[in-house]
Amino acid sequence: MSLKVKAVSGLFWTIFQQFGYQGINFLVQLFLARILMPEAFGVIALLQIFISIANNLIDSGMTSSLIRNKDISEVDYSTVFFLNITVSFVLYIIAFISAPYISAFYAMPILDSVIKVYCISFVINAFSIIQITKLTKEMKFRTQVLVQIPSLIISGVVSIYLAKTGWGVWSIVIYNLLQNILLSIQYWVRSKWIPKFLFNKERLKYHFNFGYKLTIASLLNSIYDNIYGVIIGKTFSPQVLGYYNRAELFQLFPSKNLSTALEKVTYPMFSQIQDDNVRLKRYYRQIFNLVVFFLTPTMILFSVLATPLFTLLLTDKWLPMVPFFQIMTVVGVLHPFQRYNLNILRVKGRSDLVLKLNIIKKIILTVLIIVSVQYGIYGILISQCLFSIISVGLNSMYSSRMINYSLKEQILDIIGIYLLSIGVGFLVYVLDNNAFISLNNFSRVLLGLFIGYIMYFLMAFLLKFEVVAIIRKFIKERKFKNE
Repeated sequence: MSLKVKAVSGLFWTIFQQFGYQGINFLVQLFLARILMPEAFGVIALLQIFISIANNLIDSGMTSSLIRNKDISEVDYSTVFFLNITVSFVLYIIAFISAPYISAFYAMPILDSVIKVYCISFVINAFSIIQITKLTKEMKFRTQVLVQIPSLIISGVVSIYLAKTGWGVWSIVIYNLLQNILLSIQYWVRSKWIPKFLFNKERLKYHFNFGYKLTIASLLNSIYDNIYGVIIGKTFSPQVLGYYNRAELFQLFPSKNLSTALEKVTYPMFSQIQDDNVRLKRYYRQIFNLVVFFLTPTMILFSVLATPLFTLLLTDKWLPMVPFFQIMTVVGVLHPFQRYNLNILRVKGRSDLVLKLNIIKKIILTVLIIVSVQYGIYGILISQCLFSIISVGLNSMYSSRMINYSLKEQILDIIGIYLLSIGVGFLVYVLDNNAFISLNNFSRVLLGLFIGYIMYFLMAFLLKFEVVAIIRKFIKERKFKNE
């Protein structure tokens, strides 16, 4: 099977995996949000920074090294596996000891026991990291779908039942733990890979030298991606943090999941052509345009229809999160710019530049946080938007040199998509606030999305956007392959 055919097939299964998996997770979260109060999600949101840091330390950037390198042996896999397990146990012990102090810092007694139970997931996840890495390297995304979907459905049903029977925040804790246990068991069965008692210091050093820079960069991202939650949780109430956390979930659902799905395919694919800059730029440009083409109108339409959408899905008790989400839409729209430019540096093996960029950005973000926190919750949200804009310029600076795809060229490629999306969004806004205002929330959302998408895709076709030709080519190639 050629690289291109593999990529198209992998793309289909990865998008299905990401949106199937996250779609079910999203539905579970919706049911839980309708049952539980915002404070319950605020408690869990306080843990995200610790969980994210731990996961990055366990991985240590070595799985990226395993995927990127073409010549990997059983020694490499087993060495990294045993390191992951060791680190996960150490981190859990640290979390267990730190739990009372973290609980005291936030003045939330329940955090003590929640941390001690929730963080067991560190160890559980470490047992299946290499299995996932092997499946990703081999581009076996269909297998990952068959593992993830049933695990999510079972754990989701259990957690919703627990929430309905009064378990509160513990229904969310058990949801995550049960899901991780089921995933780990199935990955062992499906991957058919079992570690051997092999450990090589030289191979560890080799992967560590590549991975540690990515790890430091990821740690900085973990801290700063979750720092807003820490600040909001400490400065405001758990209820406000709950609103912020759910707004972020809605913002990330289309932006992060579409980007993640495509990145899972493109990273191993790009790694195989990392020395061919012409092909690398061509494929990168196509993927980038595809992401922006589907993501931008979705984010803008969700923002325009946020009030009837959230009332319909979450009930009136979540309406204070509407302005949070609308401001954060800017972050979601700019997400592809940030993510894919950094991906090129990883493919090229320039983890040193990834680290350098992250340090620079975090210094800028620290200044923005110090200034914005004085202006309340909305000042904090606006600072996130400003940081996203700054990050776009910084991330593209190095990647433009790598594959000769400058920020100016990227903007020219997608400016039409942005302008069309804004125009369609404005039209739907006018219709929703005039013609549809007397309708029920379901009708407002359905009509708004239907009219918005029809207008968007029709105008893109009539204006002959280049990305439309890319989509038609992908469909034609897949049809030819099936025949």
